[in-house]
Amino acid sequence: MTRSRNCRSASVKLHALAALAVLLAGPLALAAPVATINIQGVSPRDVAAQPNDIYDEASAGLNAVGAGEKMYLQALPLPNTGVTVSRYEWSVVQRPDGSTADVNPAVGEVVTLRPDAEGIYAIRLLPYDGNNLPTDSVTQVVYCSHYAGVGTLDTHGGPAPIAPQCGSSYCHGDSNGTMRLRVLRPWSQSRHANKLQFHMNGLYEAYYAVSCLECHTVGYNTDPQAVNGGFDDVANDLGFDLAQIPQLVADAVDNHHQNFPLLPGPLQNKASVQCESCHGAGSQHPQNLLAADHGIAGVNLDTKQCARCHDSASGFQQGFYQWNISSHPLTASLAEGSVKTNTSCIKCHTGEGFVSVTINGLPAQTAPDPHPITCSSCHDPHFSDYAHQLRVAGDFYMDSGDVMTNAGLGGLCARCHNSRVANVFTTVNNSSRGAHHGPQADMFAGANGYNFNLPFASGSAHPFVVADTCVACHMAAPPISGAGVIDQPKVGGHTYSMRDDMGTADTSDDLLNVANACGGCHGGLANYDRQARGDYDGDGAIEGIQTEMQGLFDLLKPGLMAFAGTTEDSVTHRININSAGFKNLTEGQKGALYNYNFVIEDGSYGIHNTSYAVQLLQRSYQGVYGRLITDDYPNIALRAPVVVVNSAQSWALYE
Repeated sequence: MTRSRNCRSASVKLHALAALAVLLAGPLALAAPVATINIQGVSPRDVAAQPNDIYDEASAGLNAVGAGEKMYLQALPLPNTGVTVSRYEWSVVQRPDGSTADVNPAVGEVVTLRPDAEGIYAIRLLPYDGNNLPTDSVTQVVYCSHYAGVGTLDTHGGPAPIAPQCGSSYCHGDSNGTMRLRVLRPWSQSRHANKLQFHMNGLYEAYYAVSCLECHTVGYNTDPQAVNGGFDDVANDLGFDLAQIPQLVADAVDNHHQNFPLLPGPLQNKASVQCESCHGAGSQHPQNLLAADHGIAGVNLDTKQCARCHDSASGFQQGFYQWNISSHPLTASLAEGSVKTNTSCIKCHTGEGFVSVTINGLPAQTAPDPHPITCSSCHDPHFSDYAHQLRVAGDFYMDSGDVMTNAGLGGLCARCHNSRVANVFTTVNNSSRGAHHGPQADMFAGANGYNFNLPFASGSAHPFVVADTCVACHMAAPPISGAGVIDQPKVGGHTYSMRDDMGTADTSDDLLNVANACGGCHGGLANYDRQARGDYDGDGAIEGIQTEMQGLFDLLKPGLMAFAGTTEDSVTHRININSAGFKNLTEGQKGALYNYNFVIEDGSYGIHNTSYAVQLLQRSYQGVYGRLITDDYPNIALRAPVVVVNSAQSWALYE
């Protein structure tokens, strides 16, 4: 049976926009709001977590939705208003003709809305203060549409979108005069664009379920109210039994058939992950680019669009869950949020800054409400120039001119995890802060440490033998993962972590990812404290690398803390010094303080580049105490000279 849809013309839509503009300019227009409206994204994990709460249907959290899809609207109090909100009232102040959609409930911090007709909705939030008096209202505009699809697809040669939808060469194809809008060709080469096609042509595993279609097609929503031209609606109109698709997938794998062309053409046009999967239903997207609402596609750098599919309730997709327990969600809120307004910080602390400055090379400009480092900060939604649609990869050129070679996919990480030091001698002598936090790329490459005018011995083999560098170890598969593992350990994958403290201060119960992260090269390790080559801290015992490094820190720390104006950070353990104390230091003392913080903020305690880290700390002993480390610890194992040696003396003594 064919189900009807309420279609509205562009002229009616523009008339509605004009009316909405008048409405919002009226006496209830914003003046000094105390709250704002957030359209909440709800993932399948969220739905499964609390079966009796308001979140019973997944949502991408967009302001462009398909007719009949449920939205979640959240009232968020604004900071520093001086007003305590006692309650929130909601209402729909504009809706399309024929719509009866309303917020439910009418009072509360979180309400739902299910737009039931195509057109424009205006939802008003009215907060009341502690005296139960109304404050200034705020309004959220929502665009309700049906799913148009990217355009006709060439089922034999891969997705090749054709007009009149998004695939128009003028709109988002190669003929568009704006380079950033030419996204159809690169998108068509991505795994998203080919997802269902690959399954039905036997390129993945034989197992497939109808439930997979929710994320592998456009607009799939079996709720009886969600009649909006999505994949399931098209199948219903055609009388096509979707249970055939898992059968076709199994046949394609078992018998090497290409079965995607057997799918009816209208279903092919709504197959795989298309524009509207991320940007929302788009039939209201105008052909007239001068229309006031031509930018209705509500996607941004938030994670909620990705979580809609990448936060599974079954444990199958864990990327969002892993990211959410990492430190990346905190990047924009560090230092009480001051990084948001600092143009030197935004390129690594905010998603908008990273994409604009670090990736696109544009001048730094702060955003009013930036996101932290999210999925689409690192992964390009459209382009597939690098594996996993990373925005950048490969060798990283530091400010100093040094190069982190053979970086592979870890080259993306290095764009932020570096010292920002252009000249180490200038920084050592003029900056009490030293190297910027997180100099992992420098440590890995053996660059930008203070050398005390001595050459360095050869460094770690890691840059030459570990493909994809940072990614290979820090994103290794978690020790426990897969379908059915809902809350996996906080290690591996997109957690980027090597250790799960299990929520206790006791380190004996910590869960390490050492087998998956290191086991490919270093078999039989029980922890990361791999046996050192020698007694680097001179205590008479050859211990693990990290233990030896801690011993060197312990040798240097008392002397450094004796410098006037020093304090130790209780979290990072770096030693800070005030400007007055810094001015009184000699270059050798400054170099020692620089090296101590450089090595300790690398965080690996020698694992990234043991040789380089040991050399930096052993040489720094002279800077702190005014004598060679061998004077006090004659049996210490040196990784390189700590004083100028006769050229005839063999370097083998130190290696």
